[in-house]
Formats: sequence, C-alpha cells, structure tokens
Amino acid sequence: MYELATGSVCGQRLRCGCGAGAVRDLGGSGHADQPVAAAALDDATSWTALYEKTGSDQSDYVSEVRSAVEYGLNDPRESVEMACAAAETADAAAEVLSSTWSLYTPQDAASVASALLVQLQNSAGAFAELVSAVGRLVERGEAELPAPASPGQPANLTDALMALRTVADTVNDLVDRHASCIVHALDAAPGTAVLPGDVHE
Repeated sequence: MYELATGSVCGQRLRCGCGAGAVRDLGGSGHADQPVAAAALDDATSWTALYEKTGSDQSDYVSEVRSAVEYGLNDPRESVEMACAAAETADAAAEVLSSTWSLYTPQDAASVASALLVQLQNSAGAFAELVSAVGRLVERGEAELPAPASPGQPANLTDALMALRTVADTVNDLVDRHASCIVHALDAAPGTAVLPGDVHE
C-alpha cells in the first residue's frame, strides 16, 4: 500500500468570507452625485485589507458561515455541507460579476479581487487538507492508496491526490506573486465616475 505524504501547503492560509458591501456605500439617500472615494490602500498595506474590511461589515452571508465556524466544524456532514456551500458561493460570485453593472469603479473591482484571491488561496488550502484527510482514512485502514502509476499507465487515486497538492502549492505561489499587484493597481486607478442612484439608472 502506498503512503501519501501529507505536508502542509505553502503560503499563508486565511479564513474566507465575502461581505455584501463590495459596492461603495451610496449614503442614506441612496444616491451618489459625487466621485467615489480615493484609493484606500497605501503601499505598506496588505492586499487582504479590503477583504478584511468588507468581510467585517454586516453581512448575513458572512455571519452565517462565521457563526458556524465559531460553533465548531469537525464531522463529515459539516465537511460536506461547507464544501457544497463553497461551491455555490463561487458560482454565485461568477453569476453576479457577469452583470453589466456588477462593478461601478476600479475600487469596487479591487475589493472583489481581494476577496476572490483570498478565496482562491483558501481553496488551495482546502485541497491540501483534503489530501491530508484522505491520508488519515488510509492510516485508519478505511481506504487504500495504490503505488503511483507507471509511465504510460492511466493516473490513479494516488497520482490525482499528489497532483492536487501540487496545484495547491502552485495556486499559493501565484497568489503570493500577483495578488498585491492586482489589488493595489485597481485600488489606485482613477475613480471619477458618478455612481447611479440605483440599478435602473
């Protein structure tokens, strides 16, 4: 039986959440007849700051997930439910971003990019944890892993799990190298557009 290595994934791991306030606050009147605020990040501020700020704002979506995490997640049912919720959340983010007016300004794009890049990093971490969890199943005798496939043979479960760990490391490396540039560049872009009062304008 082949034993799969279960080291930790490289890169920083962050708990993910996506706040409802990615679009700039339009104020109590619901209208914005002035240019949007200036860039929120300076060169010394982490690219995760926009996600952290937005994720800390009041949001039913974020609150429900964080409440569940604080209560404690440790059994198979919760593992499956959280994985399914993550899949639905990623799909919902793609759906809303496909709208013509999903983003009003580069600063909105910076906030969304910050959150999605954290999500990407956390997804890489989740894949690494999946590999480790399968390794624990093997250690308990509840599953077996074959030796890696020989050249020219179809990939098997061991090959696939090793590939997932490699992908997780690659994703973390890409985020480490490019996330700061993406978020800071969008946040610093000129934001002179006048925001519409609602989605019908």
